[in-house]
Amino acid sequence: MGAETCKPCHERAHAAWAGSRHAASFRDLEKDGRVHDPDCVSCHVTGFPAESGYAGQGAREPLANVGCESCHGPGGEHAANPAKKPPGDAKAACATCHTPEHSPKYDPERYAAAIRH
Repeated sequence: MGAETCKPCHERAHAAWAGSRHAASFRDLEKDGRVHDPDCVSCHVTGFPAESGYAGQGAREPLANVGCESCHGPGGEHAANPAKKPPGDAKAACATCHTPEHSPKYDPERYAAAIRH
């Protein structure tokens, strides 16, 4: 779906995300010339390599960048029925990309404070 789909109901969370490095994570891939490297793309976009995830169309694609669904899981069912919570475990999702190799200064509590919403 992409973060813009979440915005109408979750304005405060969207604003926190929009001011975070997650919201511009694809730019890092462009800067480093790695937009086609699946090892990098998987952590800098939403839903790659899932069939419904980022499709490789570049920065203008709604799923470019680390968006809401990267942490909270696919949001389609939640959007259709807000009482149904998204399936993701946001805390566990962090550790899939913030590994010692790629994020050596990662401190779960400090990083969580930076994206709290």
